[in-house]
Amino acid sequence: MLENFNIKVASICFAIVLTASCTAPSYQVARPSDASISEAVREISSAKANPSYQRNLSMREARGRVETIYARLKPSAQYLCRYLAERSPASCLDWQVAVDDDDEFNAYATGSNEIVMFKGIAERSRYDEEVAYILAHELSHHMLNHIRETGTNQLIGNVLGTLVGLAAAAWVYEGVDCNPRSQDCDYVADGIQGMVDIGSNAGTFIANRKYSVAQESEADWLTAYILSHADFSLIRAREAVVHMAVINDSTSTRSSFFDSHPVGPERLSQFDTAIQEVLSNVSGNPRAP
Repeated sequence: MLENFNIKVASICFAIVLTASCTAPSYQVARPSDASISEAVREISSAKANPSYQRNLSMREARGRVETIYARLKPSAQYLCRYLAERSPASCLDWQVAVDDDDEFNAYATGSNEIVMFKGIAERSRYDEEVAYILAHELSHHMLNHIRETGTNQLIGNVLGTLVGLAAAAWVYEGVDCNPRSQDCDYVADGIQGMVDIGSNAGTFIANRKYSVAQESEADWLTAYILSHADFSLIRAREAVVHMAVINDSTSTRSSFFDSHPVGPERLSQFDTAIQEVLSNVSGNPRAP
């Protein structure tokens, strides 16, 4: 079967190449200090004690609010898109924004240029800057090519995991002597397939998690620049970060490998760092990595 082919050595060598080729965010966000995390925890805890803002909007009103804010954001996003040409695909110069009839405080970027905002964002945001923050964050995912990067990383992880699973199966079944012409060897084939499937799924999961938190932090960093270029208040915009932290109600203060987004205190602290960078940056443009 596999004894005549040294798949273990080939798999390990190929795995090293694949790992090195994974796409990582270019603009790394500094790790928050313990003091800034503690301050963020106190602010989020205080916000939990206050009633959240809420108003009922029709779909027409919600779309109107989002469209008005997007119209103000778009020129700034287009300018920064051109500025970040080495990362941004050409299609990011024209984005399609839709509003979904959902009360959740959420949004997502999809496809090559699509953004879906939930109605709950328009209803639960006291300031336009909060809506602008969410919208600019999703724009940032497109502008930084995160969706394509994630797809690439998942594919690499899938292939890498498959090779590792195959190598493991070769080691486990290396001494097995089974002739399919005269014996029932299905258990061998099933065992190999099972290990390959486990490796493939694990590789995809690990690749997806490896950069997701970093991508979210990078998107928040660019969000601060987009908002600043569009003359939105960064102080009011950060209320959206506090609001999301309250909604998630996590006891964690720093993200772990299994998190898809930076946890509340870490995210708030990182966004404050981004605000300080933007306000101290005389050029007004993102600094090169």
